[in-house]
Amino acid sequence: MALRSRGLASGAVRRLQEAYATRRGTLLGQRFAGERSPPALCRQVSVYVMRQKAQEEQFVGANAVLSPQHESKRLAKRASRAGQMKRPASATALREVTALVREQRYVEALKAFKVVEDPDPMLCSAALDACAKGFLFEEALHIWEGLRPEERCHVSYTTMIDLHRRVKNVRGAEVLFEEMKAARVKLGLITYNTMISLYSAGGLPERAVGMLDALRASAHWAEATATNKQISFCSAMSATARAGDYAGTRALFVQMQEEGVPANNMIANALLTSCAGRGDAETAQAIFEMFPAWNLLPRLEDYVILMACCRFDLARCRDIFDEILRAGLTPNGRAHQVLLEAYVLAGDGPGARAALERGGPMLDHSSKMVRYLVKQME
Repeated sequence: MALRSRGLASGAVRRLQEAYATRRGTLLGQRFAGERSPPALCRQVSVYVMRQKAQEEQFVGANAVLSPQHESKRLAKRASRAGQMKRPASATALREVTALVREQRYVEALKAFKVVEDPDPMLCSAALDACAKGFLFEEALHIWEGLRPEERCHVSYTTMIDLHRRVKNVRGAEVLFEEMKAARVKLGLITYNTMISLYSAGGLPERAVGMLDALRASAHWAEATATNKQISFCSAMSATARAGDYAGTRALFVQMQEEGVPANNMIANALLTSCAGRGDAETAQAIFEMFPAWNLLPRLEDYVILMACCRFDLARCRDIFDEILRAGLTPNGRAHQVLLEAYVLAGDGPGARAALERGGPMLDHSSKMVRYLVKQME
């Protein structure tokens, strides 16, 4: 049929051609063959084809037989629509749970989740986030076990890994990470960073660095922003720093600089922390003097860790404490504790007692370190 020559719209042409490709094509051609008005023919063709399709989808008519492929797609669409209609409360609850989590009202967020009889995966992920941040481990496990394998996505997996990180359950997090890979669930940048942080908090620097290497070898690294890369490097450097491994921490810092990732205060603090264990005041001072070159302004925690590095030098430790005051900062309990330790290490009893009195309620008298220092003063 020379339909375009009769001025029909392309949509009508396509639908009529589509109808000709079906078993009703011949009947359709016979039905409209005598139509001379293009607009009228367009309307009739459109209405007829749409009616026939509607009848097929609803199994109307004795000869309505669908192909298995068509039937599978139709049932999938119907199931999807049914699922959406089946969980109308999930969308409302999701907003409520998310808002409560932002307000750090984690128990209330979990209560809001529990009133929904059939929560969807997105709502379950939000509830898991509340459990992770509120350390509600048993409740999280119950929600997780209620999710079918196909409903577990990278968000819910990463949230569960983060929960295990918070409770320092390294093995549990590793099992979930391996499950993600076996199920071919997307391993996002946040997933990798959570694993690095897990190993850092668990005192496993080698695994933390290994996970950083795996991240840098993945496609995510090329797409990561400078801030994301700072987070990754900082987590790994924190692991080596806590182990007192200055060489390993500096090696990561050099790699970071070679990639053009700028330093921030947390990264500089990790370098200082790597010197604190053995009291390497000279190296720590050199790092501290690099702050202006890195466009960094020392924070209170940076001054305090420098004090810890200089705790065997009472005079220098006192000078740093005074620098904190001159910088307009208020010394915290940790600063007073390090100053007290410096007096005790120097064998200055009167000075130690004055530091203890000066620290007053800011000192955590229940901590093992403070109790040990007080005992040394007796």
